[in-house]
Amino acid sequence: MPFAQLLSSLEYLFFSNRAMQPTVIFIDEVDSVLFKRTEKENESSKKNKTEFLVQMARLQILQAIFLREKTSLTNEDYKLLADTLQGYSGANLKNVCKEAAMVPVRESGDMLDSISVTEIRPTSKDDVILAAQKIKPTVSPKDLVHYREYDMLFGDKP
Repeated sequence: MPFAQLLSSLEYLFFSNRAMQPTVIFIDEVDSVLFKRTEKENESSKKNKTEFLVQMARLQILQAIFLREKTSLTNEDYKLLADTLQGYSGANLKNVCKEAAMVPVRESGDMLDSISVTEIRPTSKDDVILAAQKIKPTVSPKDLVHYREYDMLFGDKP
């Protein structure tokens, strides 16, 4: 399959493999697909790059965001949160995680001046769920359906 044709079918690739989980998709030379965005970039390339980033596992995004944070999150918690936060973009997830990390800090209240950072409790699964109730995804599930339908009717055809 030519490289350009592969790019035009990334959405199909992820869609068809989702039904056959667990699946590993190996993309050789991914850096050639995910190069820096430019104004001269064509629409097909922009669309496929966006699709690739959308399909990145929320689980990995959450783990990367909390990498330097003190948390009590287990692998099972991360899996549950990844499912719970379906529909959230990477930027949305970052905002949820920032908000969740602030919950223990706010709980410390007036004691913040007299305690060390190590005495603040770790961020928990409940903190992330609470934060997600405050911070909603920027695109609703209804909007996503609408955009996909529009794309099917009027988008670039491979």
